[in-house]
Amino acid sequence: MGPSLVLLVLAASTDVDLEPPHTCTTTVALFEAIDPRVPEAIPLHVAVTLRESTPSHLAVHIALDIAETSTATREVDIAVAECPLLPRLVAQIAERYVIALPHRDWAALARELQVIRPREPRAPDPAPRRLRARIGVGVGAALGVDVRTVGIVAASTAELGAQDGLRALATLAAAVSPGLAIGDGTLDVLFATLALGPGYAFEASDRVWTTALQLAGGVSVGRGRGFDAASTQALGLLELGARVGVRLDVWQVALGVQAALIRPSFVRASTGDRYDAPLVRVALEVGWSTLVDGPTE
Repeated sequence: MGPSLVLLVLAASTDVDLEPPHTCTTTVALFEAIDPRVPEAIPLHVAVTLRESTPSHLAVHIALDIAETSTATREVDIAVAECPLLPRLVAQIAERYVIALPHRDWAALARELQVIRPREPRAPDPAPRRLRARIGVGVGAALGVDVRTVGIVAASTAELGAQDGLRALATLAAAVSPGLAIGDGTLDVLFATLALGPGYAFEASDRVWTTALQLAGGVSVGRGRGFDAASTQALGLLELGARVGVRLDVWQVALGVQAALIRPSFVRASTGDRYDAPLVRVALEVGWSTLVDGPTE
């Protein structure tokens, strides 16, 4: 085992090092022998190094100093069998060293050399994060998954949050699906929704990625064509949607998935023919957005 350092520092002014730790003695035994022989005000440091000189003998190096203002060393050789006497021997050497010191106001020196740990510098308060409002618009295609429905979608999204992290989103969207078959006629359907919910944004590779989970409520309006008499019907709808987008500068692409919680169904009264809106709709939008500074958090 390589040399290591054991340091004993107690309330008194004496401290003791033993290098390396050895079965011959301990820092506690050395301290208990030395400290009663040293006036409390003297900041004495004793370093004891043990080395085997022969299988039965130890070379003992004793270094003494007073706050590094006065130093002395002693070399002694003891038999391993005399290890119990080593603390008393070191204490006698330390006592003679202290007695030979010139008179000084050691208490004043101890106060002068007392190390006062500086307080850790207080980290500056982080700059307030500025809330930012972003307005975006996009157009794209909408597709019904379980019911094959193709349409055109237009959406406008408002975001409020910091540059990255959590944010609040509101999305106003309208999707038009024309020419849907219903009996011997067709149906044009407009889906108009307002979606609200939380989102999260993070930046990666100079692009800003956004995710959102939104609850959307709105209305679906269907108008029949190819019948004896035109008819229009408005039904409520409720959807749960997820949205993922990526933005580069002012351009953005978003993919949204909406699952119907309240599903509109249009029925032709005269024949009972019906059109059930998709349970799941997918929309891909490409658009533009602009940033507006808001208040600080």
